Amino acid sequence: MSGINREHAVVLPTEILADIFVKCLPTPSESEYSWISVVDGFHTLSPSHAPLLVSSVCRRWREVALSTPRLWLSLDLHRKKHRKDTDRTGVLSSVLARSFPHPLSFDMHRSCHAGDVKEIIRHCERWGAVEFLLPENDPHVFDEVRGRLPRLEKFCLNLEYQTPHVVQSFAEAPQLKNLSLLSGNLELGSVVLPWHQLTHLTCEDFTDVECVDMLRQCPALVECHLIGYDNDRSMDSIISFPPIVHDHLTCLKIHGTSHMDLIRLLKLPCLRVLKFSFQHFASDSDDGILVSFLTRSRCRLERIWLWNATDLSLLRCVPFLTSLVTLEICSHNVFLTDNLLRSLSDRAVLPKLQKLDIDVLLEYWGAHDWTENLMREMILSRCLRSGNSTDVRLQIFRLVYKPHEDEDDTGLMASPPRSLNGGVQN
Repeated sequence: MSGINREHAVVLPTEILADIFVKCLPTPSESEYSWISVVDGFHTLSPSHAPLLVSSVCRRWREVALSTPRLWLSLDLHRKKHRKDTDRTGVLSSVLARSFPHPLSFDMHRSCHAGDVKEIIRHCERWGAVEFLLPENDPHVFDEVRGRLPRLEKFCLNLEYQTPHVVQSFAEAPQLKNLSLLSGNLELGSVVLPWHQLTHLTCEDFTDVECVDMLRQCPALVECHLIGYDNDRSMDSIISFPPIVHDHLTCLKIHGTSHMDLIRLLKLPCLRVLKFSFQHFASDSDDGILVSFLTRSRCRLERIWLWNATDLSLLRCVPFLTSLVTLEICSHNVFLTDNLLRSLSDRAVLPKLQKLDIDVLLEYWGAHDWTENLMREMILSRCLRSGNSTDVRLQIFRLVYKPHEDEDDTGLMASPPRSLNGGVQN
């Protein structure tokens, strides 16, 4: 039997063996800045993992591994993740040769060997998806890549260090569409980028004024994600700015209260997906900001995700969401009141709703005025047909909540109708 297995292994077609090797690649290492990452993951050059491991088993496997560029396209060049702190330029050079001529993906957020940096710059014409920070000790290190980035499509740049000059290394990248920026001590104007051609933009820890400046330079944006953790509201600094109209933007994610007031300036008629965070305790003014934005944009939202919304916020917003297909709520402030449940039970409200996802924490309140019967009524009213075969029915319902300590943990979802495999049983 063992002889038969060896024979089959020998005659295994090269294409199948190569596919197996690709499946052997370890789970991509998580980037330090994974929340703004532009690449799914990178692989370390470790002899205990593929691709180096499979290439050292036998001559046949080595030949197949070395002739399979897919094994060598994604690199994690973090210095501290490698056991031996020695110059690996020779190894890197061999890896880059094996992946030729395909686009490269790599991550150099931490300090790398000078030889590695020089070697990767030699192949800048092949950069496809890149993540790194500008090194503090040599801000000119990437100057020579300017005008040599014909294949760069995704770029994540950490602006951690102040530079003594304007960085123009990445000003010319004709295929660059996806950009992520992490702010540190570097002013936005210190880096020249091809803003006008970007379709996807992610920014973290920038002020509202800087975000306004970026949005005005990006007329082709399709998706935008703004992340901020500064609790200082900056409305006074931007309230006098003229409106920002984007006719192509279909997805907007605003995470963190620091960008709450930025939405006052936006008009997005083509928006289809919105992720919006209220303050920890949403105020009437914040409700008004979102309602005013929806009214002004006249967009046909299909999916909305609300963080820290209240029942009142939801009741004020739903009349403007007639095209909504998916409603996702994650909040410590939703009480699931009678008024809210009755509103959601009315199929004239959110008439196209097919997915309802509620994730709430109820342990802070001693009593809730919602009941299991009201919840059951809401679900049934959404799931059952009303005589019109064209009626849209709720297909997915999920409720995640932590009950009050005096409530039976087996409560709500223990009785029908209950969710089965992510769907609703009719």
